[in-house]
Amino acid sequence: MEKNSNLWKIVFVASFIGLTVDGMDIQMLSLVMPSLIDEFVLDTKAAGWISTFSLLGMALGGIFGGWLSDRFGRVKMMTYMMILFSVGTALLAFVQTYEQFIIVRFISAIGMGN
Repeated sequence: MEKNSNLWKIVFVASFIGLTVDGMDIQMLSLVMPSLIDEFVLDTKAAGWISTFSLLGMALGGIFGGWLSDRFGRVKMMTYMMILFSVGTALLAFVQTYEQFIIVRFISAIGMGN
């Protein structure tokens, strides 16, 4: 890398945006939780499982995403994980049941974990 390269600025902005979206996702989940409880007719225990599976997905995404990044390259894996997160989040709009919501949320959280 040359001395006056601006690549670090691009990496910094991309990382900042990624962390912002990650934080927004968690915040939005807590904001829509009352609507999810009404929509799927959940008790508080079932609603808690949504957050639990989201955190488990992020943990698995962090563990395996880091390992895969070391093996196949950080840029490539970060790209794949962002695609997984984006597609998974978009698919949440189409789920019909509580179980579908948890599964899709878990898969999209794997992409957020990296």
